[in-house]
Amino acid sequence: MSGMYSTFAFGVEKKEAGFTKFTIQRNEPGDHDVQFDVKFCGICHTDVHYADPNSQVTKYPLVPGHELAGVVTKVGSKVVDVKVGDEVGVGCISDSCQECSYCQEGEEQACLKGGTA
Repeated sequence: MSGMYSTFAFGVEKKEAGFTKFTIQRNEPGDHDVQFDVKFCGICHTDVHYADPNSQVTKYPLVPGHELAGVVTKVGSKVVDVKVGDEVGVGCISDSCQECSYCQEGEEQACLKGGTA
């Protein structure tokens, strides 16, 4: 890990605080990573439930959302198929290996090797 940087986010800083814009810390991109400015973000019913102050499992601060779209600002030294300025999207499944039998069948959520989220 090469360090951290500050950026803004929209979310809930603490229980019963409501949604606000605040500063968070993010990891600097590594050799295999892509960093991008988020232009659009999907929010689903699960995100809404986690943001509810009555949730017993929420950890704060909470920045809900997934299925992101934006413009690339940095790429790691080993990234070969994306460059700064490209428009990119990230679905709700990340870190699948793309090699196991499930990934090869298009079932990344059941990946045997990756830490899908």
